[in-house]
Amino acid sequence: MRWLFPIIMFIAIIALVVGLVVGLPSHVAPQLADSTNGTGSGNGTTASTDYNFFFFFGDSYTNTAFDPDGAQPSPFNPFGNNALSATDESLAGGPNWAEDLTFMYTTKTTLTYDYAYNCGTVDSAIVRNCGPAVRTIVDQVADFAETLKKGSQYGNFSQQNSLFAFWIGINDAHITANDAIQDKDIDPIMEKVANRYMEQLSTLYSYGAKNFLLLNVPPFDRTPQILETNQQNIIRQRLSITSLNTHISTSFETWQSAHPGIKSMLIDTMPIFNEALDDPTKIGDRNSTCDVGRSGASAGCVWWNDFHPTVNMHRWIAEKVAEKAKGVWGIALGYSLALTILALASPLIAIPLAEPGIPLFAPVIFTGSSDEESHASNAPVSSLIKKRGGGVAIAAFTAISTGKYSHIPNTIASPLTEKRRSGGGATAATAGGGHGCHQQWRT
Repeated sequence: MRWLFPIIMFIAIIALVVGLVVGLPSHVAPQLADSTNGTGSGNGTTASTDYNFFFFFGDSYTNTAFDPDGAQPSPFNPFGNNALSATDESLAGGPNWAEDLTFMYTTKTTLTYDYAYNCGTVDSAIVRNCGPAVRTIVDQVADFAETLKKGSQYGNFSQQNSLFAFWIGINDAHITANDAIQDKDIDPIMEKVANRYMEQLSTLYSYGAKNFLLLNVPPFDRTPQILETNQQNIIRQRLSITSLNTHISTSFETWQSAHPGIKSMLIDTMPIFNEALDDPTKIGDRNSTCDVGRSGASAGCVWWNDFHPTVNMHRWIAEKVAEKAKGVWGIALGYSLALTILALASPLIAIPLAEPGIPLFAPVIFTGSSDEESHASNAPVSSLIKKRGGGVAIAAFTAISTGKYSHIPNTIASPLTEKRRSGGGATAATAGGGHGCHQQWRT
């Protein structure tokens, strides 16, 4: 036992040194460069390859309450000013697929910029959203342009190390289905939405973006909110989903052929959702038609509120995305070595030094195996590391489950809060429904 303390201190010092080294800024010019030949949309400086960068765009299924004007992503807080979703900052009751993908399926340290905004549509000039403050995809791409000007102190955004991920269209399809006078009015609008969507990809391509990941519209006609309406409305919602997905698929195929040198993928979320909804036990739940907000944590609901899935479904989505994109863009069954060392060995030294605002002991959701009950825990970061599949997943600063799928009771709740980037985060405890922009539940 007398050797235990020196060993712990030695590991802590090593982790501290590693943390300081990986955290040193590179001070390169902000631009989306081509690191293979030193050319790009900026001044042509060769990009740093120390980190990967994810840029997410979308709505509340992707939003993490990131503020582009706040603290920027760093190796010690990869999501920047939002230290990963608490229950009042996401409409999943915890981390969503963007957070899971970043922490659980990247082979190197990945810094994530999440511009997604609740109730977002592609362009409010085509399909209305919930108000002028909502950031559409057009606005979010403009937000990225501002980030591109600023750059990152941790390396250059390059064509090789930057992935642009989109999950948009849920509100476009849903609101259009609600607003359309006749069914025949839906398809022309969805075509306009898809074309405008591709224009935003072209804008990013003009900045030098080469890696694109798109998710299409999931079967939200199977949400409690829609199922509780009449059959005519369910059919119309389904028609709108099918129309937009068809136009996204065809327009994206055309866009791909017109833009050489890209790595791109469109993932169909319909079978991913349907597999889990048909058999919710696959994701650790029991009921695919109820929501936590109204049924309670013990009901085993797939839905957090009447329109948004729980963390279990988001974890399932991230896993399926990683499977389909394995080996592409640094997405694989892997882990971030630097964060793992820091989390395992030195939560009391390296992490507070790098991010003074992060407490040593913070409430997190710790999810066990399928035969264990998840629980709220005040635990050091080092206790949040568990085995998952073929690799070790990082749970530092977040509430992700890295064990087997198990139901998360979602017992941690916070009052309704206003977040600049979230458009108003909320807990499932106040769940209610509505149509149009879902009233308080804005996707």
